[in-house]
Amino acid sequence: MRKKHIKFSAIVISLIVLFIGVYYLFIKNRHRLSSDKNLNVILISIDAARADRFSFHGYPVNLTPNIDKLAYSGVVFRKTYCYAGNTSASMGSIFTSRIPYWPLEVPGGGPRWQVKHHYGFTRFQESGSLQAGIPKSLETIQTTLKKHDYTTIGISTNPYLTRDFNFNQGFDFFEEFSSNWRQPYASVERVVSKLDSYISELKHKKFFAWIHLMDLHYPLRDFQKFLNEAKSRGLKSGPEASPVSEWTQEAVNILSGFGKRHIPDWKPGEEGLGKALAKYILAYEAELFRIDKQIGLLMKNLRRRNVSDNTLVIIITDHGEEFAEHTFWDHRGQLYELIVNGLWVMHCPKLFPKPVMVEKRVSMIDLFPTLLDLLHLEGNDLSFDGKSQAPLLKKNLGEKGGLVFGLMDRRAYIVDEDYKLIVNRDFGKKDRGAHPDPPVAPIELFNLKQDPQELHNLADELPSMVDKLLIRLKQSFLEKGIRLWEGSQSGEVSEKTRERLRSLGYLK
Repeated sequence: MRKKHIKFSAIVISLIVLFIGVYYLFIKNRHRLSSDKNLNVILISIDAARADRFSFHGYPVNLTPNIDKLAYSGVVFRKTYCYAGNTSASMGSIFTSRIPYWPLEVPGGGPRWQVKHHYGFTRFQESGSLQAGIPKSLETIQTTLKKHDYTTIGISTNPYLTRDFNFNQGFDFFEEFSSNWRQPYASVERVVSKLDSYISELKHKKFFAWIHLMDLHYPLRDFQKFLNEAKSRGLKSGPEASPVSEWTQEAVNILSGFGKRHIPDWKPGEEGLGKALAKYILAYEAELFRIDKQIGLLMKNLRRRNVSDNTLVIIITDHGEEFAEHTFWDHRGQLYELIVNGLWVMHCPKLFPKPVMVEKRVSMIDLFPTLLDLLHLEGNDLSFDGKSQAPLLKKNLGEKGGLVFGLMDRRAYIVDEDYKLIVNRDFGKKDRGAHPDPPVAPIELFNLKQDPQELHNLADELPSMVDKLLIRLKQSFLEKGIRLWEGSQSGEVSEKTRERLRSLGYLK
């Protein structure tokens, strides 16, 4: 009798263990996967944000305490590269995960690579014609999420990210705070307040929201209040930075003219302009502090509505900004590290219960497929030029390296291991639209490990490395059906360089 009792107890215990195993393996796990599909998503793109100004990237001044909290408790891709050095090309590649300069079917058949790009906005190729902005035939993040029952919201402050360029495609609600090229641009306070009002109306609906912030883009707005607040916390750009009230009228006139007329190239230490530069950097950092404060407020409101744990917040930048490091200002299409080094931070307690730091190089063009992977949404029928980086979050995080490349106008770059190659197709052009054309050499090669500032061009010293990276760059684009640099080159190219390009098929 006792043996039967023991046997019966063993069976009961086994059934209980089996039930617990089934529960955790199937029921609970299924709940976890399905909840991922129901996450809200907020995508915040910050225009002209230098990655090196964020504290979690190592900047010694604490300009971004709220974003730091998200980074240190979420995912940081430490080596993110933007595809291009201007807003529309970069954001176009992010929204579509497609290269924004597309092959065109020409009479007689066959794809033809062409570079018809007006400074400031990208032209995709669609149905045998040039399409400014995003063609309606391309799937975007928002059109895809809309198919999965997301309510989609877009708030744009950049005049190149508007209905005119089809960036409203796929949004249920789309706000333009940038019509008629009004400046100064709409403030982060206005944008975050508008987004909060949308979220408050959505109740329990699943949503995807995108906001684009222009506070760091020239011309800077009235930042005196926030500059004073930053100074009260001991923030300063450097020992030479002076109070804004001491700006000379000459410096104010120069800075206020950015983007509106020809601007003299700035050189570090140049009298007058050097002082204005230091003050402008301080103002830029005050604006970043201002943005960070509003992102902190946004997160506070999400917590107040009990949706923060169920919301994936992504913070990115479209490109960086130069402060005369290469004797010129802003982002005129150049492809140096301070321009193409991007920002990619993700925060969601449900998805990332522990912080993740990824060291491998990744491209912003990978965001779309990565997002679908994280949300467990099917994207097999979509065609991407990028690839999902979600596996990196589960693999060995010490993995480094990674090949990245990009294109801006008729310039391209590629980074592989320690070396970076930049090819400047229109280097001989002195004037492009309203912007002077800065490149000083047709081909630039830098060892980023030894020369992270990209000050020493090694192209003539290491021709074999130039050839290797040119081939890799050409192959990367040929895989997409794209042929680069057709047509004539400037007479400023040396015969040695011409022969090298000709042997590789870049010149006829």
